[in-house]
Amino acid sequence: MSRTNLRHDAMSQPEKIAERGITDALNGMPAVRYDHVCKIYSGAEGDIHAVRDINLSIAHREFVMLIGNSGGGKTTLLKMTNGLIVPTSGDVYYYSENLRDMNLVQLRRRIGYAIQGSVLFPHLDVEQNISFVPRLSGFAKDQIEESVMHALGLVGLDSSLLRKFPHELSGGQQQRVGIARALAANPFVLLMDEPFGAVDEITRRSLQEQIARIYLEEGLTILFVTHDINEAMRLGTKLLVVNDGSLQQYASPEEVLETPANSYVQSLVSEYQGAPIPSLTKR
Repeated sequence: MSRTNLRHDAMSQPEKIAERGITDALNGMPAVRYDHVCKIYSGAEGDIHAVRDINLSIAHREFVMLIGNSGGGKTTLLKMTNGLIVPTSGDVYYYSENLRDMNLVQLRRRIGYAIQGSVLFPHLDVEQNISFVPRLSGFAKDQIEESVMHALGLVGLDSSLLRKFPHELSGGQQQRVGIARALAANPFVLLMDEPFGAVDEITRRSLQEQIARIYLEEGLTILFVTHDINEAMRLGTKLLVVNDGSLQQYASPEEVLETPANSYVQSLVSEYQGAPIPSLTKR
């Protein structure tokens, strides 16, 4: 389904470009840019620096795996990408637009967001869950139907599930519906926060293969938080390694493996158990 056919209440720069029929121009534009971004939380015991002066551009159509220790700043950085968390200082850009100048509610409707576990609305069936954002965004009825069927097909689910409720689905099916909901408004950028962490290993492998195929077919930019170095190596076109709120290295899996930037990255890649890298996202 073409992105140019979908209606948005307020189009951002990539939507405006696509509307003019020159989507290829996006390839020369960073999808996400962090301009000296910091996040500090103040507490009774002093300030906590969740993110420390991260300065980074992520190109359009990269599959970026954010990896590092728990509490290292990965999810905070991810949530700053769609404005769920506002930086203490610095700026975040969605393509050429500063988030501080954008309507963040509308932005979140244009950026896909999938997280760990079942976060489906329990009182809505599968069709209603998947179509939730397109309906909020004012898509026409035929566009909603088309977007639901397209998203359902992307995640490998049959239309016979459309009238089922979340409690009638397996864990893997629920996770797939959550991903379909994140894709239903046809976003340019998809954010994923440990989306496969709550499923068994067989289902996890299947979901990894599914998201890799979606990435290759749909031309998305994906930012994906994980604690699993093997998953990061398998899926990422780039690894964004963070620790204690600071950027440690941003490079291809091969470069991180062959030339780790410091001892922290070295310790991280020492846990990797694959050779050569069995990448799922090579074009």
